[in-house]
Amino acid sequence: MIRNGGSTWSGIYTFSLAAIKWNPPLIKLNKRKLIPNHRQSLKRARGTYFGTGLLIIFLISLILGAWGIGIYRRTIVEPKYLFGIAVLGTIIAAIILLFITREFLNAFLTLILASAIGGGTAMFLTLYLNRELSEREIISETFEIQRTGNLARGRSSNCNIPCAIIDFYGLEKQLVFYCEYEKTIHTFRKVKVDYSKGFFDFPIVRNKTPIP
Repeated sequence: MIRNGGSTWSGIYTFSLAAIKWNPPLIKLNKRKLIPNHRQSLKRARGTYFGTGLLIIFLISLILGAWGIGIYRRTIVEPKYLFGIAVLGTIIAAIILLFITREFLNAFLTLILASAIGGGTAMFLTLYLNRELSEREIISETFEIQRTGNLARGRSSNCNIPCAIIDFYGLEKQLVFYCEYEKTIHTFRKVKVDYSKGFFDFPIVRNKTPIP
């Protein structure tokens, strides 16, 4: 009985060794199948996170852009300077986005996002800092009106917005007025402008009053 039991245990031991010898190839085969799927899952997860983050940043950039338009209407600056700032911001944003999102976005979409996020944000920050860090001294001057007209009615406006264009030391600047001047803006010949010097040397219009 003891010999038979020993033979039995010896057979089980031999069978176990054989099973163990055959397991490594099976395990390797399973790893080869699972690793690519795992990497694809991680890649999709990263793509989702990056996509959500970019969407949020893009929406914030649009809000800042709309805010920047209001500041621009009160800032006397040549468009070429803002264009240069936008191009610089776009280049910086494009370099960063190409490095981060090269696995998820093509170059065309990256350039579009860079223009909105980098260019738009750069212009907003320039206009915002120029206004917020401007000098406190107010300068008052009177300028001849070159042309008058009305802008299209906006969502927050109840009229065709009256405007006048002045020559501010060689630079044409469009000034926008309240609706009370909608039908009378063409009767004015001059505008009294109160302004201050901005942080980046772009004058900020603080107040404007049409003069007959």
